[in-house]
Amino acid sequence: MTDDKPSPVLSAAETEDRTVAAGALFMLAAILAFSVMDATIKWLAVTYPVMHIVFFRNFFAFIPIGLMLAARRDRLAALRTRNWKGHLVRAVLGLTSMILFFNAFALMPLAEVVAIAFSAPLFITALSMPLLGERVGPRRWSAVVVGFVGVLVILRPGTELFQPVAFLPLTASLFLALAMLQVRLLTRTETNIALMTYMTLAGTLATAPFLLSGWVQPAGFDWVLIVGMGIIGGTAQYLLTQAFRKAPASLIAPLEYSGILWAGMLGYWLFGEVPDRWVFVGSAIVIASGLYILHRETRLGRLRQKPRTE
Repeated sequence: MTDDKPSPVLSAAETEDRTVAAGALFMLAAILAFSVMDATIKWLAVTYPVMHIVFFRNFFAFIPIGLMLAARRDRLAALRTRNWKGHLVRAVLGLTSMILFFNAFALMPLAEVVAIAFSAPLFITALSMPLLGERVGPRRWSAVVVGFVGVLVILRPGTELFQPVAFLPLTASLFLALAMLQVRLLTRTETNIALMTYMTLAGTLATAPFLLSGWVQPAGFDWVLIVGMGIIGGTAQYLLTQAFRKAPASLIAPLEYSGILWAGMLGYWLFGEVPDRWVFVGSAIVIASGLYILHRETRLGRLRQKPRTE
């Protein structure tokens, strides 16, 4: 017996709700993927040189990037660039951030690195005025100051618990912020797939010479982790792009802070790391500041509702 009932027609509001929900799922999946990648990097760094790990992270990321390109009809048009110098600047900043973060993962508890990395939006706000000419009002400056107080709570300078190595993820966050500001400029003319491809290509070429020094032959299962790390990293970047394509940044960007939960669980499960309460207190302060800045950016219309269509 056939069902002749007509298919329900979704209203515009219902369609938008489903699109936003899809964006939220993409965002959560992206943060989970990045968290798994970070834990894999920390696991591999016990045995392999960090610069080798950086190379493999970029090299094997070409697998998902290649699949994304293969699915497009306008492959050459998507990769066409009008700003090689801009891509080069972004690559230098992004690769520096990546190297510093990878060293931090090797030397510090996972949750602490992720918590300090939440300072990147604070740096972006602070630097957007001198570098991009954007006006930053007293409310957002206050949020930046409060956010960095949260970073100090995590670092605890002047106490016996302070580790100078904690400046690695803090410096990495600064370079990440600079890279993201450069991306903000590049997205005016460049596609997302071009941004991913040229950054990955630059990272692969720049770190390839380091393979000639201190080579450690990976064991069988380690190859699975090495290849998987690159694939997960490239896939996470794609999921992040899709998240911002499906939903407004103001709605899904806060989901990025779910990374502290994954970092805490993976750090405990894989490495027996138990962050103390000050890491969570400082994280809460930094997250609250970041959310307030996001709120103000949205109110002022600085956040685009969706990224540029490729």
